[in-house]
Amino acid sequence: MQPRPEAMGLGKRVAALGTMTILVAACGGTSSAPTRTAPSTAAQSAPTASPEASKPTPADTKLEAGERPTNGRIVFYRTDDARSTNTPFSIQPDGTNETELRDGGIEPGTWSPDRSRLVVSHLVPDQSPVPAWQTAWQRPAVLNADGSGFRLLDAYPDRKMHLNPLGWTGDGSRIYVYGGGEDASSADMGLDTVRASDGADLTRIFQTPAGTNDFAVLSPDRSKILVNRSSNDFDRALFVVDTDGSNFWRITTPELNVVDLEFYDGVSSDWSPDGSKIAFGAQLAGDGDPPSLFVMDAGGGARHAIVSPTIGAVSAQWSPDGRLIAFSSKLRDRPQVWVVDPNGLGIRQVTDGADGSESIVPMWSPDGHSLVFQRKLHDAVTLWTIAADGTSQKQLSTTPLAADWVGGYRWWPAIGS
Repeated sequence: MQPRPEAMGLGKRVAALGTMTILVAACGGTSSAPTRTAPSTAAQSAPTASPEASKPTPADTKLEAGERPTNGRIVFYRTDDARSTNTPFSIQPDGTNETELRDGGIEPGTWSPDRSRLVVSHLVPDQSPVPAWQTAWQRPAVLNADGSGFRLLDAYPDRKMHLNPLGWTGDGSRIYVYGGGEDASSADMGLDTVRASDGADLTRIFQTPAGTNDFAVLSPDRSKILVNRSSNDFDRALFVVDTDGSNFWRITTPELNVVDLEFYDGVSSDWSPDGSKIAFGAQLAGDGDPPSLFVMDAGGGARHAIVSPTIGAVSAQWSPDGRLIAFSSKLRDRPQVWVVDPNGLGIRQVTDGADGSESIVPMWSPDGHSLVFQRKLHDAVTLWTIAADGTSQKQLSTTPLAADWVGGYRWWPAIGS
């Protein structure tokens, strides 16, 4: 099992806060939204980690000899039709023990390189709120590996911007954070680092240009960042940048438009577990064809279309062992969940939609054997799990998540002894 990267949105994407998940507190409350509307509910108190939360996730973690990944809980949002009230929950993979979460419930979390500390995103009330603006901002917070020692890193209480943690630098001394927000200054849009000790020394890595939105993913070895950049004129491209901000280069050519699912940021592209390749869905710019699924070298060369527009591909997620890529077929033609080998062989449809349903955005379990995905039938979206071979299909909860496609669900990994 290889370490999995963490992901984080920049600019207006700030509200897709459930993209990589860790539970920090269980029971009660309302948290961030699975939409582009930034969070408005302030956290009331520091979260207390559950015993399971003290276990490292595969992200930013290498398993020790003899350890095997085990599947933890699944975390997700329910939202109203207006996407204004978004409540996080967790549930066991067998559909039992559904629990409402609070205080940043499914906000991002990554482990330090030595596995001694966890950084999470925490909502902090605005000390001088402006009418019709944000009432709370995201800040990094750290906990010890046993769940003790919660410490908020709010060195900039007066800055009206989100500082959401993306991950740790290789030596564990600093934390990558993304800035910006719907009401933030354009100058604050971008990726920075802060000291892991106190959250101070905000240092710019790169700025998100005006009129664009970024979604960033650390490579598994923390040496590079994959940036999915969308502009207001619908130009969507992938860039790779060194983690010090140097060598920022576009790896997709201008004739390709990378897929951008606004209801679930970042699921259209993914690092391979060894960091050598990138999978992504994209269509020819100016062409009405559905997007193909591509695999390319992380350096920008040797691009191959492994799934044709006939099937289409609007999401791409690499399995933990790198042997398969799970994706959603084109949205306008009864989309379903598929898997394919990275070389384009062995393609197979996992869900069939025999009941008239549509199924999209599969996310891998930590052991790589199962997928969680959303299914829409009529005006109800529900979460389901299924084995990668198409067997053992199960609905997680009878209560719908929403009336239309949603984002922000993931498998919450746990490490078995």
